Amino acid sequence: MTNFTSYTPAGKSRVVQGVADNHLPYQGDVPAQIVNTRGVGAYGLFHVYEPQSEITKADFLQNPDVFTSVFVHFSSVANARGVIDSVRGFTVRFYTRDGNFDLVGNNTPVSFIQGKRPVLTEVSSHEIPQDLPQTASPQDIFWNGMVRAPESMHALMWAMSDRALPRSVAMMEGFGSNSFRFTNEQGKTCFARFHWKPVLGVHSLVWDEAVKLAGKDADFYRHHLWNLIDQGQFPEWELGVQIVAEEDQYKFHFDLLDPTKLIPESLVPVRIIGKLVLNRNPENYSAESDPVAFHSGHLVPGIELGITCANRAAKISPCGALFNDHYSQAALFWRSQSAWEQNHIVAAFCFALAKVSIPAIRVRMLSNLTQVDPSFAQCVARGLGMELPAPPENAGTLPFTTIPVIDPALSMMSSRKDSILGRYVAVLVADGFESDRFFALRHNLAAGGATVKMISTRLGEVTCKNGNRFHIDHSLLTAGSVMFDAVYVPGGQVSVEELCKNANAVLFVKEAYKHGKAVGASDEGGMLITRAARSSIMSDSFRGAGVIIAPLGSESATFVQRFVDALAQHRFIDRPDLDAIVA
Repeated sequence: MTNFTSYTPAGKSRVVQGVADNHLPYQGDVPAQIVNTRGVGAYGLFHVYEPQSEITKADFLQNPDVFTSVFVHFSSVANARGVIDSVRGFTVRFYTRDGNFDLVGNNTPVSFIQGKRPVLTEVSSHEIPQDLPQTASPQDIFWNGMVRAPESMHALMWAMSDRALPRSVAMMEGFGSNSFRFTNEQGKTCFARFHWKPVLGVHSLVWDEAVKLAGKDADFYRHHLWNLIDQGQFPEWELGVQIVAEEDQYKFHFDLLDPTKLIPESLVPVRIIGKLVLNRNPENYSAESDPVAFHSGHLVPGIELGITCANRAAKISPCGALFNDHYSQAALFWRSQSAWEQNHIVAAFCFALAKVSIPAIRVRMLSNLTQVDPSFAQCVARGLGMELPAPPENAGTLPFTTIPVIDPALSMMSSRKDSILGRYVAVLVADGFESDRFFALRHNLAAGGATVKMISTRLGEVTCKNGNRFHIDHSLLTAGSVMFDAVYVPGGQVSVEELCKNANAVLFVKEAYKHGKAVGASDEGGMLITRAARSSIMSDSFRGAGVIIAPLGSESATFVQRFVDALAQHRFIDRPDLDAIVA
């Protein structure tokens, strides 16, 4: 089989598992990309809730009164030119009394490969001769690599889901990339996998929102984390572990050391053992954050890595069959998603595969998708205007009976929705806005840990109806709804009339509604909501949950509480007419 970095000159054909790819341009010897370098970082503290001596002798996991200093790096996996600051890597360095422990991980729990070859870094290399990054516009090399590595299907499902579009690093789950072996003082060992559970819950962007956010603020994640810490709203995660006794390691439908598999939480619940708090920003990013060299071999007594998959498969030939099951956990992930999340996965596959210029690659990928779920594959085929191909030969799916039907932990729909801490609310105003309800709402939002930003048609100051002056944080020329979690339009006839004449203000409201965010208006502010609705769905008002309107003369306290409750919900997924809204 031809390897990924050696390509024949233009005009010559080569075959990849039956796929003639002579249309791929000559690549030459493409250097592998250095991954997980650029990102965002911060300092903090970790402490354990109670001694973990039963499972490990690691010193930093024993005394609840000892706080261990940490540095955390959230990184983009591919760092090529033209790639925005997307976040995937989630790596923590513990500065323990026994030396540094680097818990290297991502916001997805599984790898694309089983360790047989460096597929991921090579397929994310630049396309020659145009020097275009594969993680941006071209897709041929990446997807050609994925169809040649069917074990990548589980990781692809995560990458094509909303999990790959975190709302903020503070709302991003983290997973250790390896299976570890714990050893206690008595020499007893067990297997362990690490989880970081964000205290704010796991929340994401939607695709249209993410694309527009990249244009408005390509370094949004860096800015958001910095601002949270700078404002004293310190992001927190709880550390959890899944523990499997040594004698139980072979009772599952997968091998514990296969990096393309996870341990379903419905089979082995996560035990929460401690908390991480980020409380200090770097003074110099280029000197302190990006150059940090994390290494999975930086371990401490009581925590070891498992042996590699290649060694494992060689030593345990009947488990060798477990390594050939590439689809059962991908299917578990699909079944565990809500209809909203499944629709987004279908749309993501359609978008990415539509950018593949070689039809045979799309056919092979659709064939692999049939092993995840036939109806899922059919939806993707329909979106691509293709017939559903036959399943792949020797697919490797085995009739395991121990795999759960669904695992609720794999869906974000059950995540926490009772806090507004760390949320950003945009308030659209112009000269003459009514400030009474605004003051009441701002007070309650601040009390819950949310940040209010005032947006107007220009920078500088605006004067409210009673003569007070307010500083404007952003102009409508540079700010968009994608940078915020909710929008509020206070009353004031003169103010709202000016906003209704501004296309960016109307677009701001339309986008917020289309992306499922809380939309609020009081008094004459409802005029802007009506203006946005009429320009998109030919109606006097947006319908659906999360639209909070307080008419003239209505009681303020009820409106304020309803808006705060709507903000905590993060997103409303069942609004009608969303496809009809052009925003």
